[in-house]
Amino acid sequence: VPVYRINDVTREIDLIEEISRIYGFDKIEPTLPRKTQSPEISKETNIINKINQIFIDKGYYEIVTSSLLGEPVLNWIGIGYEKEKAVKVTNPQSEEHTMLRQSMVPSIIQIVKNNFDQGQKDLWIYEIGKTYIIKENSDEKKSGVTEHRILAGAVSGNISSGIWMKEKEPDFYTLKGIIEVLFKELKIDHRIEYIPATEVSYLHPGRSACIKL
Repeated sequence: VPVYRINDVTREIDLIEEISRIYGFDKIEPTLPRKTQSPEISKETNIINKINQIFIDKGYYEIVTSSLLGEPVLNWIGIGYEKEKAVKVTNPQSEEHTMLRQSMVPSIIQIVKNNFDQGQKDLWIYEIGKTYIIKENSDEKKSGVTEHRILAGAVSGNISSGIWMKEKEPDFYTLKGIIEVLFKELKIDHRIEYIPATEVSYLHPGRSACIKL
């Protein structure tokens, strides 16, 4: 390996790639692997599809938000974060996009605020996204970052505002109802317990709960 290539030609496959490139990729006849396997939908994907169907059937709209946020948003909402475990962006474009989120709550609240600013207060939304936390040092084989898939959402106003018989305004039990349907469909309702959300400072002390599995 030439001295000026020692940093990017380090493995057997790197050498194979170099030979292929010099010989010409177009001269190599394409072949299928000896053992072919039919594509399968993973268990995780099946569960996500089921969750999506449950919320859509109940009148919720799926949203997709950015995984990037910054300290100004967290300070505005009043939610802290673990600085030493934050996945920071090396060259952020703005103060609002300096790290990967550790919680889905800021992303949801931003969507609610944007809709409220536009006069849209009938809002039933949800998102299945990811959070990112550094758990260990990174190396060539692992990033050291743990990703958690999170279900988050918000309910505001009347979803049936266009119907002549309007339903009552949503409350704590409106949200609890859809969550109970979700647990029942996933067949884990018998393992669920609701406990006071005493450790979450930004939630209302009398209108909130933590879900214990």
